[in-house]
Amino acid sequence: MSEKLLTTLSAPSNSMEEKNSLRVDGYRSTELQDVLQIRRLFTIHYFEYTKDFSFPGEAHDFWELCYVDNGVVEVQAGERECLLFKGDAIIHPPREFHSIQADGRTAPNLVVLSFACDSPLMNRFADRVLHIDARHRECLGRILWEARGVFHEPFDDPLTDGLDRLDSPSFAGEQMIRLQLELLLLEILREEEAPNTQEPHPTSSKGGAERTFNAAVHLLLENMDRTLSVDEICSTVGCCRSRLHDVFKAKTGRGPGEYAKRLKLERAKQMIREGNRNFSEIATALDYSSIQHFSKVFKRYEGMTPSAYSSSVKLRSQAPPESFYNLK
Repeated sequence: MSEKLLTTLSAPSNSMEEKNSLRVDGYRSTELQDVLQIRRLFTIHYFEYTKDFSFPGEAHDFWELCYVDNGVVEVQAGERECLLFKGDAIIHPPREFHSIQADGRTAPNLVVLSFACDSPLMNRFADRVLHIDARHRECLGRILWEARGVFHEPFDDPLTDGLDRLDSPSFAGEQMIRLQLELLLLEILREEEAPNTQEPHPTSSKGGAERTFNAAVHLLLENMDRTLSVDEICSTVGCCRSRLHDVFKAKTGRGPGEYAKRLKLERAKQMIREGNRNFSEIATALDYSSIQHFSKVFKRYEGMTPSAYSSSVKLRSQAPPESFYNLK
């Protein structure tokens, strides 16, 4: 670990410890030290854009994290231009002008979080492209999940200027969002500082349940052109039906059959946004029995027909009026 970060993270001196300690019933307490705190959020977004999406750019006086959940995007960050692929992220510092556009071939999904943080450690994220691993993605997923229980949706409106609390938010949801975001940033800092010497996180080792889940999801993704039965999945990954159901229920809250339907719908939505196939071709490519069946399933889960979804996502992908952005 670098000497600079060691100095920042070093324990307080003995005199400082004595000053901050408090004795209770004969025991000496230790005040825990924070090196990075986030107390204020501005926006939480999950965007599904078309392959022709383009955002003209903005600058603001707070940090913004942009993570590519799917697709490829071209980003301008100050004077730099960089290409971000699925799994990449960039964190724009305050007042940095930034713009983003799709590559014209793939329809990107983006997670965007904006927040205030005055820790000097945040400067270590400047001028870098970050790779977000599985544990980091869990933090982002938890932030989005908690946000739905705390703030009013939608989270795909680029014109939103803040977050509005629900009348009956979930217990401790805001604190969970803050903790997950702080954990994400601290984990990245620690791993980037000592990639070869840092011992693995105790929860990073994959147990049997995670191996089973990953193998089953990989099988589903590789066979989008046909409908796999639960027995086929069990036979390939080597587990019984009850075990497979328990693993999926614990990881996703859904059974394997329901999860497979959601995967196909997410792929269908991506294909619609890419605009290379009509609805009949998409239905055939994903092994729906007919375009009517595809439309019925799509509307049941998404609340709108494929045609309505196509119109709505095109509308969201259009750049808002330039007057909306504060580019001072």
